[in-house]
Amino acid sequence: MAETRRSDDLALAWSEAWGRGDAWREALAKGLEMMLKKFAAVVHGALLGGFGRIKETPKKFGFY
Repeated sequence: MAETRRSDDLALAWSEAWGRGDAWREALAKGLEMMLKKFAAVVHGALLGGFGRIKETPKKFGFY
């Protein structure tokens, strides 16, 4: 997503999933935990950039 400049789409999808409740939030967190650290870092960076572009704060979605 970061390489194709689609991190805003990723952030929008994350935001939508986050808004579906605790079970979805837990699934998002588990998904990141299951990734190799280097891939999770890429996703994390893409999300942070995407949240900025969609005018959302990362903290709202569990990122500090």
